[in-house]
Formats: sequence, C-alpha cells, structure tokens
Amino acid sequence: MKSNFPPASPETQKGKKLKDQTEVAVIRKQEKAVTAAFPTPEEELKFKVSIRVYGKDDARKESHSFILDDHFTGISSVIGDVTVNIRTITFNQLRPVIEMNRANEMNKRSMLFQEALFIMDRLPNVYNRPRGDLRRYRFGFLHKQNLSDFRLISEADENKPIAELIGVVDFFSYDVCIVPLSQLPY
Repeated sequence: MKSNFPPASPETQKGKKLKDQTEVAVIRKQEKAVTAAFPTPEEELKFKVSIRVYGKDDARKESHSFILDDHFTGISSVIGDVTVNIRTITFNQLRPVIEMNRANEMNKRSMLFQEALFIMDRLPNVYNRPRGDLRRYRFGFLHKQNLSDFRLISEADENKPIAELIGVVDFFSYDVCIVPLSQLPY
C-alpha cells in the first residue's frame, strides 16, 4: 500500500530534531494507521459472497423400494465463500472465480466447485434434461433468513454487475445460488 505521506525523518514536526528513534517509530506507526483508515481510490472494496446450490423440493413421500436413495433436495447449506467486488464483477466473471483455483502456475478445479458438482450430480433430473445439461448452471439470489425469497438471474443479466442486480444494501441479506439446469424447466 502506497503512503501519501513523506517518509518520517529525524527532522519532522515543526522543524525540531527528534533525538530518539522511538519517536520516529511512533510517527511511522501513526502514518500507517492513517493510511489504513482511509484507503486510496485505487483499492477495491471487497465483499464476501456466500454460495449455495439450489435444488427443487422433491414432493415424493412414498417409495416402493425397501432402501431409499439419498437424493439431495431443496437448498444446500453454504458450500463456500468467495471475496469479490460486487460493484464491478458480473456473474460471467464470477464463474471462473468459483470454478477454478490457480496454484503453482496450474489451473485446478476449486474445492467449492467440486462440492457444487457433487450436489448437482445427486440432484434428481426433475425436467428430464439431456445429460449434457446436468452440469450446467445459472445463478440466482436467495434470502438468508427465510430461504424462500428466490430470484433467478436471466442469462442476459449475467453481464451486469452483481450490485446492479440486487443492490449493494440488499446484497447483505442474500446468498448467491448455483442453480443447475436440471432444476429449471425448459
């Protein structure tokens, strides 16, 4: 972080020469505190985005088999968080942030996306989508408190900043959902 202040020297504060190095250290510490309190315009504001996977509730109450399968239904708990600037990042830019992790000069599938894929693979194919659509997804917002206020983002709006779609203030009340195409009608 670049400081807007000149470096502290033995001659500061009204031309008096500071005799003690501890005084110089105190002034440098104060300068760092002021610089940290007022970020420069080049710095981005970062927000934590919580990610969930949306699944359609399964209304099946009965089964004719002795052992029931372990299909996931409904909305998952938070599977991970990413920290981004919601004022500038779009959902299309968020996809690689969720899906990939760059380590040792190699792109790898992130643990967050691996968890999302596991849940997506276990969800029932409610609308009989083709096999190629089962790992594709769209985004939506879900209210954190009641988990019932769900808003699906249209594909055309995925090029707009997140804050423009939900609002900066309302953003803190919502989680971002990965919505598998198997849970959406055609």
